[in-house]
Amino acid sequence: THLTIEGLGPHEKTEIDIDPKGTTEIRGSSEAGKSVILDAICFALTGTDRDGKPLAIEAIRDGAKFADVTITTEKGTQ
Repeated sequence: THLTIEGLGPHEKTEIDIDPKGTTEIRGSSEAGKSVILDAICFALTGTDRDGKPLAIEAIRDGAKFADVTITTEKGTQ
């Protein structure tokens, strides 16, 4: 499974490989954008942030023309 985040929070373009059969650890300093990754996943799956609220326009990275979140999975992966 592959996650791509563009133009959201501090993420100009971030790509993360997620192990669907294991654990993926996301670490970083304060304000590095770890919570934005959770918001991005929730937005891609449900259209809301991790609190169930619409994603705020302020979440789009300053200077970005758009925000895009893509989750790609392999066929047959459980």
